[in-house]
Amino acid sequence: MGSVRDLYTTGDNDPEIEPVQYYRHYLYCDACGSFELDPWTAPGEVERVERKRHRLAMAALGSLLAIPILWLADVGDVLPPWLMLVGGALLIVGLLAARGLVDSSGVYLGLRCRRCEATYGYGTPFFSDLDANPRHLAVADVPRPLGSSPFQRGESVA
Repeated sequence: MGSVRDLYTTGDNDPEIEPVQYYRHYLYCDACGSFELDPWTAPGEVERVERKRHRLAMAALGSLLAIPILWLADVGDVLPPWLMLVGGALLIVGLLAARGLVDSSGVYLGLRCRRCEATYGYGTPFFSDLDANPRHLAVADVPRPLGSSPFQRGESVA
């Protein structure tokens, strides 16, 4: 695992904001030393999750558009108008909540190097051994601006 440790301070010069210091561990590829790491995803999974989220959003929009049509359909004899409104609102809220709960955590498997295509899965020593720096790189080697390269937040300095 390769990471460059850098002390980071939050806050600014405002005295009401208490600054917090912690280490940022900028991750780099063990194989080639590149800081160009992208999310590694299962093939087709991002598209599948986005299609599901889009279908739920369209169903909520369709439900919203269907509520005024129910007034024209003269179903007032079967259901009172306030019950149709409440039921339609609950349906829309339920669809939007389901859209928000669509889990995309299983889509991302780890990180992949853009340069050499090496892959590093979550749960491997690449992510757990943040103090390893086999290439002995320094903060000066991290691409600028800092924060544009992938990093893991490390322990706080208190």
